[in-house]
Amino acid sequence: MRHLFGAEKVLVALIFIGATVFVSCKEKIEKTDVLILTDSISTLTVHDMTAVETKFGKVSNRMFAPLKETFTLVEEPFEVFPNGIKVLGYTPEGEVETEITANRAVHKMTINRERWEVYGNVVVINHLKNETLKTDTLYWDQTNKRIYTDAFVQLFSPLQGFMQGFGMETDERANSFVILRPFDSYGVISNSDLE
Repeated sequence: MRHLFGAEKVLVALIFIGATVFVSCKEKIEKTDVLILTDSISTLTVHDMTAVETKFGKVSNRMFAPLKETFTLVEEPFEVFPNGIKVLGYTPEGEVETEITANRAVHKMTINRERWEVYGNVVVINHLKNETLKTDTLYWDQTNKRIYTDAFVQLFSPLQGFMQGFGMETDERANSFVILRPFDSYGVISNSDLE
């Protein structure tokens, strides 16, 4: 039996390693032959985001989100806020008028339209009227300055009492809630002469 010496041992070791790497690489290529969808690739990610919108030099909206992902490699680019969102709307005098919070949001912007979709524990508060609307899904059409939903809604108002139903419309400042199909509502009567 012939004994292998230094150079021959190295050569045998290199051949063995090369064969192992070739076989390993071949298996990985076969297993990872997967189509990558470009619409699932975020082109921009922002953590702990704060955005401010102004009109005529005054703050009109502030938005806060723990995470924003932007998708631009699609026909109609969009932004996703998977960890929730909070939007504050201000009066021209700088007072907080409207507050919207939700577990998740999607912002879609095309040439002719800008729209927000918010989902999960959606709460809209009009601080000036002390009204609170709760629902699971809400759409904010910024182009037409309208907030609406077809989902189940609950509205708490000091003037109108408690109302609930399906579907709701209001202006983008949440000044005039209208429940489209109300049911099981009740009102609060104050300063009544009936005793």
